[in-house]
Amino acid sequence: MTVSNLTANVTAFEFSITGYIGKVYSFELKETDSGRMLNTEEGSFGSAEKKSKAVSEDEWNDFFAKIFGELKVMDYAGRYEREDLMIDGEYWKMLITFRDGSVKESGGNSVYPENWDGLMDALDMIS
Repeated sequence: MTVSNLTANVTAFEFSITGYIGKVYSFELKETDSGRMLNTEEGSFGSAEKKSKAVSEDEWNDFFAKIFGELKVMDYAGRYEREDLMIDGEYWKMLITFRDGSVKESGGNSVYPENWDGLMDALDMIS
C-alpha cells in the first residue's frame, strides 16, 4: 500500500510509554464524528496533564506522511524485547487502526526501532 493510501485509510494512531518510576505518556490521534482530534497525557500516574486539540487535514496528512513514508512504521517488528530480564524498564506500545478494521501493532520493553528519535520528533511535531 502506498503512503497516500495508508494515510487516507487510517482512522486512529495510539501510542503510549509507561515506566517503572510512574512515568506516563499517551498520545491518541483519531477521526471522530466531529473531526480529527489529538488527545495527550503526560506526567506521572495520578498527576498526568491531559490535553486535547483539533487536528487540521494538513497536520493529519503531514504526520502520517512522515511516519508511513520516512519512518516506515509499517515495517516495525511486532515486539522489541531485551534478551536479559528487566522488570523496571520503559514499556511502549503503538497501534494504528485502519478503515477495514486491520491494526498495525508494535511495542517493546526498553528496546526501540532504529528510527525511534524520528518517531518522537513526529509526535512532538503534531502535539
